[in-house]
Amino acid sequence: MDQSASVFSERDAALFVSFAPKLTARPVFFPPTNPELVFLIAQSFVTSNKYVTGPIHYNLRVVEVTLAAAYLNAVLNPPGTQLPADAGPLGTSLHGFHETYFHHQRAANSEYSVATGSHFD
Repeated sequence: MDQSASVFSERDAALFVSFAPKLTARPVFFPPTNPELVFLIAQSFVTSNKYVTGPIHYNLRVVEVTLAAAYLNAVLNPPGTQLPADAGPLGTSLHGFHETYFHHQRAANSEYSVATGSHFD
């Protein structure tokens, strides 16, 4: 994913990268906020021996991200929204959350377009 971000990124935009069903990347622009929105990316300079820690930490990270997907779904999607089942260790994934969230956003934007004659891209 980091290589995709290096190739497809645009100034003043976040990047949504998807690998399913094929590699796509699109800029995500945020509305002005006060205070201004800031993303901080830090290098910890901590060495991690993947051979030793991989079997434990990788699996833990997968579970943590899956739990994050469930939390984001509960907070950001309409009440009662179920994440699609997949082959992840807990049966759902962050990818499923993304797909569900953007499906609801497109539907909401479509309803807004019909009601007002406006549209979002």
